[in-house]
Amino acid sequence: MGEIELYPSERNLAMILLADLQRKYGEKPNTKENLEHFCREAESRFAEDIGLIVEIGMEYVQDARGDMIMSPVINPVSRTVDEQFDFDRAKRETQLGYLDGVPGRIMEDGTWREPKKNL
Repeated sequence: MGEIELYPSERNLAMILLADLQRKYGEKPNTKENLEHFCREAESRFAEDIGLIVEIGMEYVQDARGDMIMSPVINPVSRTVDEQFDFDRAKRETQLGYLDGVPGRIMEDGTWREPKKNL
């Protein structure tokens, strides 16, 4: 099962949810128990808060000290409600800046365009 296309509003909510999970679990020891708690909470919150079914895998990454640790990777695979991707909704949410507050547009070929952002 592969990843699904997310609407801008879902991407925004996912980033907020991940930041919240990072605050909660980021400083905890990287134990099997903590990873299991993280996975269960992430699966539950993605389904309840955003309506997404996710698969959570693990990958090894290097921490600040140079040690290799396991880090979760979250991939959305379906929605809790079976529906086709609504291109008009994605276009509208992009035009309204639902992802990052910057209005953009979707071109006829499906590419997304946003104005240059001042950082």
